[in-house]
Amino acid sequence: MNKYEVSEQRAMKGAGGGVYKLDETDGKYAALIATTKLPFITSSMSDIDIKVVNSTIIGKIDGVETLEASETEAYMHRDAINKLEEINGKLLHLMSVAPDFTGYKYDATITYTPNEVEMDAAWMGTIKITPKNKPQYIENCFSLLKPTIKYVDAVSPSITLETTTGTAKQLITTDPKDATLEVKSDSDAIATVKNESGTVTITGVKEGSTIIRYKATKDGYASAETTTLVIVPSNSVAAANLALEEEKTKSKTTK
Repeated sequence: MNKYEVSEQRAMKGAGGGVYKLDETDGKYAALIATTKLPFITSSMSDIDIKVVNSTIIGKIDGVETLEASETEAYMHRDAINKLEEINGKLLHLMSVAPDFTGYKYDATITYTPNEVEMDAAWMGTIKITPKNKPQYIENCFSLLKPTIKYVDAVSPSITLETTTGTAKQLITTDPKDATLEVKSDSDAIATVKNESGTVTITGVKEGSTIIRYKATKDGYASAETTTLVIVPSNSVAAANLALEEEKTKSKTTK
């Protein structure tokens, strides 16, 4: 090998990085939201011409440094929008962390805009990060981070009960398994919810709709929240749906 050649052997791909937000209750940073690319704050420096009459050379000195806003995209759905609405326009302490756990921390505000959605494409939104100070390089971000609880299987975003007083069950498994799961209904008058060791039972009460909220917590972890929209049909609609299903079954049988 030519001893004067210099090769790059530490290049890395972007997968594995993320944007983290400071949790002021424990001083640790937790994952903010899943984004399609990892944003870093950039800047540009203006220059000032130095001109004097007794020189034929125009020199320059650094002028003003301008911090540039960064943009990325995220997938839009109820849980993501709820989180973005909670932080929209607020001053946050953020850290952009690369896959090797180097990164930069900075203060910034976040705003978001839902994008147009096509029939055969996922709904996306644009997130804009506007910095308020110059990012500070952090060589070891790992010690500043805390993991986030995960739901092993996706929780159903919506459920329609078969009858007004019908029930639906969901098995909720978290990682880590010993996380505490809290569930509640926005309106017990529409549907109630009960959790028994991760088996969540939703029971209709009367026609309408309500949101079921799940929150998993564990010391040393960032909590994980998700939701299910529950639609409770009226007795007449439930009866009509049942009759339609019976007619479909009868039609298939006679063919």
